[in-house]
Amino acid sequence: MILNRGLVEEIERVREDMIKTGLEEGFTSDRTISISQLLDGLLNELDKIKSNLVLYLFREQDCFF
Repeated sequence: MILNRGLVEEIERVREDMIKTGLEEGFTSDRTISISQLLDGLLNELDKIKSNLVLYLFREQDCFF
């Protein structure tokens, strides 16, 4: 999944930023919550890509039977 490497790296960067911000400002601060929402969106995007890949591979497999 080389195409998703940038997305995975961005997820890791945002996750680290969220933890750092949470420790500095509190886990319920507006900034921490905003970063958490950004992280949720990135994770949802990755999940959608993975789901589409599974569906694609499943369809390709059906072609061989």
